Amino acid sequence: MSVDDEGLSDAELIGQMARGEDVDTALLRLIERHERRLYMFILRQTNDAMVAEEVVSSAFTALWRKAPTWKHAGASVSTWLHRVALNEAIDRNRWHKLRQHIGLAETNAIPDWLSNTESPEPTPEQRQIQLDELRNTLDAVARLPAKQRAALLLAGAGHTSADIAGIVGGSVKAAEQLLVRARRTIRNTKGVTDE
Repeated sequence: MSVDDEGLSDAELIGQMARGEDVDTALLRLIERHERRLYMFILRQTNDAMVAEEVVSSAFTALWRKAPTWKHAGASVSTWLHRVALNEAIDRNRWHKLRQHIGLAETNAIPDWLSNTESPEPTPEQRQIQLDELRNTLDAVARLPAKQRAALLLAGAGHTSADIAGIVGGSVKAAEQLLVRARRTIRNTKGVTDE
C-alpha cells in the first residue's frame, strides 16, 4: 500500500476524491506516486513515447472518473491503473495493426533511444553488435503474444506473479505460465535451448 508524506494511502486519496475534497491535490499525489512506473511499463509495451504518454494520461483520467464509485475489491490502485493502461495499449496496438494491414500507417521504426546506449567507449564493431542484439531482443519481445509480452515486462518492472495475474487477468498459476512461455520463446529466438 502506497502512503504519501501526510500518511494518506492510495485508498484514502481515492476516498478524498470521491467526496470532492481537494480532488486536484489528491489526484496529483496519485499521479506523482504511480506515473513513472506506469509510463515505463507502457513505453516498454508499445515502444512509442507519445502513445505511452497518451495511455498513461487516459488511465489517470479513468481513475478520476472512477473515484466516486471506487470500490476496493482486492485490487490496489497501482494494479487497477496498470490493468486499464494495458487494456488501452492493447486496443491501440490492434487498431495500429489494422491500419498497417490496410496501408494507412507505416511500421514503427527502431526507437531513437536505442542509438543512445551508454557503455564505456565500445568500438564501432562492439557498438553494432550490442545494437543488433538489443534490436533482436526487442523484436522478439514485440512479437510475443500481448499477454505474454505484458507478463514479461511487468515481471521486469518488479511486479510479482500475483500482481501480474491482477493486471493481465487470470490466476497466479496462469501468470507464471505466461512468463515461462514468454521466456522460452525469447530464448528459442536467440538460439538458446532449454537444458
